[in-house]
Amino acid sequence: MPHDLWKDGDVGIPACVLDRNGQVVLGLCKICGQGEYDLAGDCINDFQEGQWWLVELDAMVKDGTSDQKRAVAVVRNLLRTAHSACTSPS
Repeated sequence: MPHDLWKDGDVGIPACVLDRNGQVVLGLCKICGQGEYDLAGDCINDFQEGQWWLVELDAMVKDGTSDQKRAVAVVRNLLRTAHSACTSPS
């Protein structure tokens, strides 16, 4: 699947890809979050358990407090929800 990059005029453009005039100046995929030099490959638009960043997220709180574990659970839920919103037909 090809990347879907942020373009001028899109709603919700992350500030990190805008210049001081509000123009999109950096390539960033709306779906997978890959940018610039990572855009050579296809878009990885799937949210699956076992992906490296989920493993790292879980490892950060393996011996954490209950508040830290709850925070990671909230982040995982937000990621899952965002993925569903990005991949469902409009």
